[in-house]
Amino acid sequence: MTSVASPTGRSLSATTSSGALTVQAFVGDGCTLLAFDVKASATQDLAGFAIQRTDPGGNTEYLLNSLNFSTKLTQASDEKTVHSTATPSDKAPIQKFRWIDFPSDFNEGECTYVIQTMYFSGNEASLKVGDTVKLSVTLGSREGTKFYVGFTRGYLSSQAYSRKFPDNLEFRPSDHEEYLFDTTTYEQKWAWLGYHARKMLFNFLDEAAANQGVSGLDAFIYDVDEPDFVKSLISFGRNKKLRVILDDSKEKGKEKPDRQHFAELIAPIIGRDNVLRTHFHRFAHDKVLITKDGDDKAIGVLCGSANFSIRGLYVQGNSVAVIDDPDVAAAYETAFSTAWNSESEFASEPVANQWYKFENSSDLPEFAVSFAPHEDGELALQAVERRISAANNNVIFALMSPGGGNVIGDLEKLSKSPNIFTFGIVQGANFAAQLIQGGGEVKDGKVQNEISSFTALDKLVPEPFLKEFDGGKGQVIHHKFVVVDFNGATPAVYFGSSNLTSGGERENGDNLLAVYDREIATMFAIEGIRLADHYRFRDALKSATSAKPLTLQGPGVKPAWYSDYYTPGTAKYRSRLTLIQ
Repeated sequence: MTSVASPTGRSLSATTSSGALTVQAFVGDGCTLLAFDVKASATQDLAGFAIQRTDPGGNTEYLLNSLNFSTKLTQASDEKTVHSTATPSDKAPIQKFRWIDFPSDFNEGECTYVIQTMYFSGNEASLKVGDTVKLSVTLGSREGTKFYVGFTRGYLSSQAYSRKFPDNLEFRPSDHEEYLFDTTTYEQKWAWLGYHARKMLFNFLDEAAANQGVSGLDAFIYDVDEPDFVKSLISFGRNKKLRVILDDSKEKGKEKPDRQHFAELIAPIIGRDNVLRTHFHRFAHDKVLITKDGDDKAIGVLCGSANFSIRGLYVQGNSVAVIDDPDVAAAYETAFSTAWNSESEFASEPVANQWYKFENSSDLPEFAVSFAPHEDGELALQAVERRISAANNNVIFALMSPGGGNVIGDLEKLSKSPNIFTFGIVQGANFAAQLIQGGGEVKDGKVQNEISSFTALDKLVPEPFLKEFDGGKGQVIHHKFVVVDFNGATPAVYFGSSNLTSGGERENGDNLLAVYDREIATMFAIEGIRLADHYRFRDALKSATSAKPLTLQGPGVKPAWYSDYYTPGTAKYRSRLTLIQ
C-alpha cells in the first residue's frame, strides 16, 4: 500500500493493487472516497464491488447497497410490490467505480477497507470473489492547525435522516413560534445535520468567550435565526465588546423578520452604535466572525458560505473555515473597518482592489483572500476563470445559482474538452440543464459530463425507501466552490461567501478565498462528489419507469453496467481515470 500524507501529517490518500484491481482512498471531512479500477481484460462477468469496513471503533461490516438484483424500483412502486431492505455489498455489489463512506457521525482514527471484485458465476444468486485489496486511512480533520475547514451534512433530504428521525422530520418549529425558542427538541437533529461546520462554529464562539486573551468580536452577518448562535452572541456581547455589520436588504419592500428580531435583541445589549445596518449595493452577504485581542488587534477569523441560520446550518450544503492567524485576521478586519467607516465607498478602497496573499508555511497553506464589492465585477473572478481554463484533468464544483459572468461560461464549455472530467452539483434543474447544454453533455450517444441538481424523494416513494423532507422553500445547495485538479500537481479551490458571479462581486459585501493546497482541495472535491452522487441517485429513482427500472444489473445484459467506464469520451470513463492516477 502506498500512502500520502499532508504537511500537517493528516492522511491524504492511500493506494493499493492486487491482480487486476486497484483501489485508491481519498480522505475527506470525516469520510472516505473510494475509487476503483479493474483492468479491461478482467471485466468479463464483473458484478461489482464488495466493500468491507472496519471503523475507528473496531466495528467490521460490509457496506450496504440500497439496490439489489431482484427488486426493480420505479416511480410507481409501492409496498404491495416491493419488499426489500438494503443489502450487504458482498450480496449486492456496488455497480459504480467510486463510493463515499461515512463510518459514523464524525470520525477520527484509523479506518480499514477490504474491497473485493465480485463476479457472476452463472446467475446473480451465485457470486464469486475475484481480486481483493486492503488499505487503511486515518480519518479526522485539520483542527489544531492554523487553517481548517468543515461542512454541514446537507442531508435533510436523505434516507439516513428519515430513518434516524422517523417520528418527526421537521427540523424547526412553525414560523409563528418565538424567535429564541427552546432548541432542546432539535439538539440531536441539528448536531447530525450541522455536522462538522456546526461544531466548528460553536467551538469558535465558546473559545472566544472563554479565552481571556480575546477582548472582542467583529461580525459580518447576513441571515441570522439560529437560536443558540444568537444566544451565544448575546452572552458574548454582555461580557466583551461586540460590533455587528448586519444586512438590511429588502425583498418586495420588506426586510427579513429574522434580521429585525436580531437587531432588536442585540442593539440594547451592545449599544446601537455598535450595530451597522447596510446592504452595500445589494446584500451585505459575508458570513464572518473576527476575534480581537486586548489591544483591539484581530487574531482569528471564521468564514465560509454558511449563514448563521437554521437553514444555513441544518438544511443547506455549506462550508465553514477557521483561520487562526493574526495576519489573515487583520486582512478581514481591514474589510470590516472599511465597511464600518465608509461602506458607500468600499468598492473604490484599496481593500476591494487586491488579493491578500499568504505564503505556504508549516502552519498555513498557500492561499489568498479577496473582498467585494469591487467596481469591476470580474476583478477577483479572473483568477478563477484562468485556473478553470488551465485545468489539466478535473473540475468539480457546487454552486447555488447561475447568475452571470465568465466563471459560469467557462464551466459550460468544460465538457467540450475530451481530457477534463467535469462534475458538479447545483440547486436547480434549469441551471443544471444550462451547464449540460453549454458543455454538450450528449455526443454520439455518450454522456460527456455529470451535473446533478437538488431533488428529494417526496412523492410515490417505493420501499425500502422512506419519504424524505424537502426542507421547504429556499436553497438547499448553497455552496459556492470550484475545485480544479484536486489530485494533480497544482490543485486549487475557490470558496467563501461569493456566489462567483460578476453581479454579486460588483454589488455584494463578500469574501472569496483561493487556496492552493491538495489537502483542502481534496476535501472540497469529495464534498462536491458526495452531494452530486447523493442527489443524482434521487433523480434517477424519481425518473425510473417499468420499462427502465432502477435495479442492479444481472449477468448477460448488453451493454454491461460497466461499459461506459471503458468507453473513451464518456463521463464515467473520465471519472474512472481521474480518480485513479
